[in-house]
Amino acid sequence: TEAEWNEIRPWLRPVLLNIVKSKRVLLEGVTFKNSPSWCLHPLSCEDITINNVKVFNPWYSQNGDALDLESCKNALIINSVFDAGD
Repeated sequence: TEAEWNEIRPWLRPVLLNIVKSKRVLLEGVTFKNSPSWCLHPLSCEDITINNVKVFNPWYSQNGDALDLESCKNALIINSVFDAGD
């Protein structure tokens, strides 16, 4: 329920970068390091390109996913480095 969600929400670790319901996205030439939870989370995006992006999270970090591409259309991930434990 919404009440249950609002009760636990303050205790959850944030995602470093959420990109939600966007079109023609270019993420290029950036480095992300030590995010508290998922690092990159494109959600319901169209025509997204991730080029020359670097993500570094320690192997022991909980839910330290480098990239969680979710429900996207026409995604291209090229020339990128993902070093994460999850």
